[in-house]
Amino acid sequence: MKYIFLLTTAIVISTTIFAQQQTENDPDREFIYRGRQYIPHTPWWNVGFGYGYNFDEKKGEPNFMVDVHFRVKKKYYFGTGYLTSRSEFLDKYGDNFFLPHSYVKNSVNSLHFLYGWRIERLFRNFGFFLGPSYNWGYKFSYSDSTGDYHEAYIEPGFYASVQFSQKLYYDLGIGVTLWTSLNKSYQAAGFTLHFYFSTAFKRELK
Repeated sequence: MKYIFLLTTAIVISTTIFAQQQTENDPDREFIYRGRQYIPHTPWWNVGFGYGYNFDEKKGEPNFMVDVHFRVKKKYYFGTGYLTSRSEFLDKYGDNFFLPHSYVKNSVNSLHFLYGWRIERLFRNFGFFLGPSYNWGYKFSYSDSTGDYHEAYIEPGFYASVQFSQKLYYDLGIGVTLWTSLNKSYQAAGFTLHFYFSTAFKRELK
């Protein structure tokens, strides 16, 4: 039994080292790890929720984001995605689960287009991206005796993100994205805890 355990341990360690060497020494080569065949450097998604800071209102606020990335050449990738950072998400006053967008006091919705680079390893994924964005939402306008007033805006802007993912499997993991969304009417930055989904899986070997 002891020898079987030692042999199994040696096989697992050697397989891990071999797969790691393949992803580092020949990053475009398909490889087999734990009975599954994978394709390195395929598209991936990050989806998650987080918390950030609105520099105009000087307040914290929740956010939601989804990004997808595609390889252009070698380590360089094109990305596109959507981020919303707003004062409230849940409807505390009405019958809706989510607060309707027109009722949100402060918000930015960012549709962004990104270019950047990625470093992919067997257990980790790291990326840095930046690019232009199309933004819309609501911002504070003025106050009077009856209360605060907010106005809608639509503006171009700039978006950048740094992301790190720890892989649970080669194609699935969890991580954090640090981002900033800047335009004339709304400046915000924050972090998002995300799920990492990759299309690297090709087939399971029997």
